[in-house]
Amino acid sequence: IQKRNGWTLAIRESIDWKAHASACKRQLEKRVQVVKLCHDILPTGKIVHRYDSSKSHQCVLCQHNMEDRDHIIRCLHPTRVTWRNTMITNLMITCRRLKTDPYLSDILRWH
Repeated sequence: IQKRNGWTLAIRESIDWKAHASACKRQLEKRVQVVKLCHDILPTGKIVHRYDSSKSHQCVLCQHNMEDRDHIIRCLHPTRVTWRNTMITNLMITCRRLKTDPYLSDILRWH
């Protein structure tokens, strides 16, 4: 992960891996998706095209040139806007339930 993301040793060591693992375990039914989201390996157009060049790398909804993790989170297509709003609402509910630091909740909500 460090090599793929171009992290320094200091960045890698700044990550609370125990908390990361705990967050993944809490969402057992969605664990695979959470891990794929965190590690940027969701089956987006970019990833699928890498393994099957007959598949388009474009967003299937808005035809943006490159559908990657960042694009699906920011896509302005109405179905993605609805999905994003639901995701953020559920994330904030979970943060409140887990008594997450408000500063971290704000970072998650706005980034």
